[in-house]
Amino acid sequence: MDPTRPFCSKRFGKKLNLKHWREYQCDQKMMIETALNKLKDINSSNISPFWEEQLRVIVAEGELLAGRKSRLHKFRIMIEKPEDVEVGLGIATEDDLKGSYWEAQIGPVVTDWSAKSNWLLRASELNFPETEKDSMPKTNIGQSPAKPRVKPIDHLGRRESEKDPEKAALAAKKKAEQKKKLLQRKRLQRRDAER
Repeated sequence: MDPTRPFCSKRFGKKLNLKHWREYQCDQKMMIETALNKLKDINSSNISPFWEEQLRVIVAEGELLAGRKSRLHKFRIMIEKPEDVEVGLGIATEDDLKGSYWEAQIGPVVTDWSAKSNWLLRASELNFPETEKDSMPKTNIGQSPAKPRVKPIDHLGRRESEKDPEKAALAAKKKAEQKKKLLQRKRLQRRDAER
């Protein structure tokens, strides 16, 4: 047993495929650190303000990704202590590890940063031409495919509940009750604050 690693039962380790995830996380971190070192070696003394700003931003993002407070580092801690509910959040299956944490939280950030850093490294090899600005990668972070459910509206701009007089009256009554409860709650809070 490796004394540097925290105790984790073999059954739990095989169930979650922890060896694979440790190697994968280490590979991702090495890739980030290698690209970060290359970015830091770029001479920014004679480049335009646009490229200087992009270089500064991407280096800062890379340092955050490789840092001890990053999601990537927290992911490493989670796979070291998966049974610990506080640290590992009670990971039960490899699908939890892969879907909930890697694919949802960490993978998109790493992929986005890698695309930006590769773009900047390619531009630096070409001496930062103006034509490379157009090929700047677009981020996919924060673009959820989920859309809010919209209630249908008729040609007069009324919702379904407003068409039917009974539903409209019920909705108005419910709204009035909610307002009454809110005002009552505020009165109680004011009275408690005065005491």
